Parts: sequence; structure tokens; C-alpha cells
Amino acid sequence: MAQNDRAGSRYLMTDVEDTGGRVDGGLHLRTLKVVLNMFQELLHVIGLRIKPNITPFSPDTLDTEETTSFNISCQSYGSRPTAFIYWLIGQQNSNVTSNSSTESIHDSSTNTYTVISTLKYRVDRRYNGQKLIFRASNVAGYMETSLTLNVKYAPTVNVENKTFSYNQSQRQIRSTLDGNPTINTCNWHHRSKYGEHIRDFMVNNQILTLPTVPKHQLYQDTGEYICTAENGISGLNGQVKQIGSGYVTSNAPPVITADNKDNTIQYGTLGQSTELKINVYSIPKYSNIRWYKGSILLGPKKYVTMEEPAVVKDVFHGVNVHLDGNRVTLTITDLQKADFTTYTLRLYYGSQYVVHEVTLKSVEAHRASKTDVIIGATTGVLVALLVMCIIIILVLKSKKGKTIHSETKIDLHIFQL
Repeated sequence: MAQNDRAGSRYLMTDVEDTGGRVDGGLHLRTLKVVLNMFQELLHVIGLRIKPNITPFSPDTLDTEETTSFNISCQSYGSRPTAFIYWLIGQQNSNVTSNSSTESIHDSSTNTYTVISTLKYRVDRRYNGQKLIFRASNVAGYMETSLTLNVKYAPTVNVENKTFSYNQSQRQIRSTLDGNPTINTCNWHHRSKYGEHIRDFMVNNQILTLPTVPKHQLYQDTGEYICTAENGISGLNGQVKQIGSGYVTSNAPPVITADNKDNTIQYGTLGQSTELKINVYSIPKYSNIRWYKGSILLGPKKYVTMEEPAVVKDVFHGVNVHLDGNRVTLTITDLQKADFTTYTLRLYYGSQYVVHEVTLKSVEAHRASKTDVIIGATTGVLVALLVMCIIIILVLKSKKGKTIHSETKIDLHIFQL
């Protein structure tokens, strides 16, 4: 019987193929397809598959900070079979599901499933304005909902490096502030390359216009300019106030620095060599060095000029600072009496130059002068002591005379009684 059925089936299919769409008994092929579809739908009803439902995020924006993790939950419901949950983030839909926890609940009355998922994650500023997607999926299909990330972060402060020419009238330094919430103000400070605080500025704009100063002080604008800004959000460094800095170079003629003020007179020993040292600050560096004695340019045989980098000291806007400068040295060999005179240093920049004078004196003359000073000072002290002694003696004698006179008056009074 089974064999006959199988044979009948073969004959039926053969007849379908041979009759070009007609089956025995007048049944049209399309009618057969309808019957087959109804049979499939019946099977689907018996084991019904339902795709998950999702309630959309409300509100559809998530506020967070890049220094802290956020927690967010979402659920799917009414699915058969249970749904798989996916958390996707950013433009590349990066899968961060591994950072979530999931709980599945079965409703036996409807034979459906509810899945609750909680994501704990931390994002940085790159994800500000991007999407976070919650997706629930099973064999019947998927649904998803999304929200927009509002990532708050402390400002990044950048200050441009600047070089000002000597004749540049307006001097401005710009900063850029990138933060959420946005800000456009910062506090400005000026300090030396070696960290000495020079000055604060009253303005708090993103663009700092340097105060006008006399032209011979323009070189003192050189240094590090610091911009400090805050928007109430802690940075990755744990600080609310964020700092950026840029370096400003103010070109100017060479400067004889303030630490030379005690070296305008220097000393040497007759018959020996000596060195005259001058500290210089020069950006850009001077182009040439010349030494003169009077109006005579000194030659290389007896006079040797050297220079070397040195940390020098000067005053920037009223503050003592250290600077990267140079030390210019004139070595004079075999000192003679005629060498003890005034020397002039010329530092050239282009066709112009600055001058500085230093006087060379004999050590012997200096010692004799110091001896005279000591003798004079000692003599003065002795004279003062002698005068004080005379005054004390006179005072004592005066007191003694008054005492004797008083005693005589007392004796006469007694005698009269």
C-alpha cells in the first residue's frame, strides 16, 4: 500500500509536469500551492514565533561625563522565543554588550519572554553626540531603540606659540577652549622659562592683547603664557581647572642684563692675564662682537674674545628672572699700566649696535684703596671713642661737684639750728 502511495505520488508529480500545470481530477497547480501555504501557516500557529517589542527611550538623550560610568536599562517583551540583547555604540556600531547584565522572565500564560538588560559603560568626549543603540532580536525578527549621548567634559586648553617682531605694534595671543559645556573665558598669567611668575592679566578673553610698554622693554614680553579655564567638570587629571600654555618670543636688540650692574668695575694684576665678563640676553642673537679701548678696535694678539651660553639674570616687568643668554669674555694678556682703563663692548644687530662700558683697575691699587678705607675707618672709630670718654669724664665731674655743694648746705643748716 505504501509503495502504491509513493508510486501515486510519482505519477501525480509526473502528471503535473507533463500536463503543463494540470493535475488529475482537474486540480490546478495554483490551488495546490494555496493548500500547501495553509498547511504551513497551521504549523506556524502551532509553534508561533513572535519578534520582541521595545519601549523607546524617553527622554532620548543620555547625559554623562567622561570621567564616570553611566548605567542605563532597557527591556524587550512579548517575544517567542526569548530575545538576544545587543548594545551598540558610536558611528561604527561597536558592540559593548559584554559590559551589560541581562535577566530573562518567562510568562507561562502567553508563553512569551521579557528580557531586561542593564549597561554600565564609560565613554570619552569622542562619543559626544553619537548614538547608543539597544537591540532585541530572535528568529522572528528584531527591534531597536536609540538615544543620543551628551558627554560632558572639562575643557582642553591650547595656547598658540608666537614670535613678535621688534616693530610689531599689536601683540595678541590666542587660546582655543574645547569643553562641554562650552566656555569662552580664561585667566591669563605670564611666567619665565624657568618658572618665575612675572604678571597676571585682568582680561579673561580667549584672545590676550599684551599691554603697551616702552619699546626698550618689549623684550620682557618673552616667556610662557598660561591660560586657565574651567566649566565645572572634572578632567581626567582629577582637576576642575584646566591649563594650557604657549611660548612667546619677543625679538629685540641685544640687552646687557641687570646682573652686570655690580661688574662695571673689574680688576686685574699687573703682568698677568685677566678676563672681563659681560652677560648678554639677545633674541635674535647678535651678529658680531667688537671691543674698543677708547676709539681703538682691539686686535686678536693681545686681546681674545670668547662667548659661551649662560643662564643670566634680568628684570622682567619688575620681577627678577633667569634667562638663557650668553657670556662674552675679553681676555687681556700681560697687563701693563696702560691696560687699566675703560673698555667698550659693541654688540651688533644688523647695521646697528648696543654698547656697554667696563673699567679695568689694578688689584694692587684696589687693595691700597681698601687699606686706606680701613685705616680711615679705624681712625674714625678711635676718635669717636676718645670723644665719648672725655664726655663721660666731664659728666662724672659735674655730678661730683653738685654732690659736695649739696652736703655743705646741709651742714650749715644744722649749725644754725
